[in-house]
Amino acid sequence: MSPVATGDIAPVEARLSLYEASTQFRNWRYSGEQLAHIRGTLNEAAVAVIRNTFEADEVLALRSYTTACCALSFVLARIIAKCGIFEC
Repeated sequence: MSPVATGDIAPVEARLSLYEASTQFRNWRYSGEQLAHIRGTLNEAAVAVIRNTFEADEVLALRSYTTACCALSFVLARIIAKCGIFEC
């Protein structure tokens, strides 16, 4: 016995499954090429963020080192002045 369509209701066999009718099924299916492209793009973006973070950290480390050297030179100048030792 074959299903009969009545009015606007589609026959049972022609209806999509609940999963096939879902937005997950419609919007989140990718081919192998699409997945490779998405992964490549995301990996490139992640590498760029990490590279920029390391470069920023290196600049901050250099600034911190420079600041520490300046502070040390001022402290040493004060110690030398208090001891009465003249700078050469």
